[in-house]
Amino acid sequence: MTSRWADELTFATTLARSAGTILTESYEKLDRIDYKSKRDVVTNADYASERLVIDAIKGRFPGDAILAEESGDHAGVLRDDGSHNGRTWV
Repeated sequence: MTSRWADELTFATTLARSAGTILTESYEKLDRIDYKSKRDVVTNADYASERLVIDAIKGRFPGDAILAEESGDHAGVLRDDGSHNGRTWV
């Protein structure tokens, strides 16, 4: 692939598989379950997989912002004018 986004696509695919491994290996082995609502739960595996994703993105693309399901917004490294590079990982 020679597209402009080839590096990001490869990175995201590998990262999604790694996060998925955390989730599948934790299936039926959950130490912690929190209830966000009556029908919406979050587990220790959710927190662990999200942490993996956030840390990896911050390490590889420190200027990018992140919007995460469990922990919310994470600003990227800001420019002198207070902005980031404009890209947000969701």
